[in-house]
Amino acid sequence: MAVANQRGDVAAQRGCQLHGGCADSAAEHGSPTVGTVHLLSALLDESATDTRVGVGVGAVVAQLLAADQVDVDASRAELGLRLGA
Repeated sequence: MAVANQRGDVAAQRGCQLHGGCADSAAEHGSPTVGTVHLLSALLDESATDTRVGVGVGAVVAQLLAADQVDVDASRAELGLRLGA
């Protein structure tokens, strides 16, 4: 299980490097570490602000979630609550 968590942490850090914002979000909310909530929030924020269809990782994440019948707008709102926005 520790290996899976390390992979997740590496993926989250890589995502933050590629998509600035989640590290700032973590710091803004007093979190000493970047977690998946920060990464997902940054990706969904990116998909909401990029008006080009299917562009960027955030758009792909939103499309994948929607394909699995996840309400992306509701998820974005829930993440905002969890982050204390």
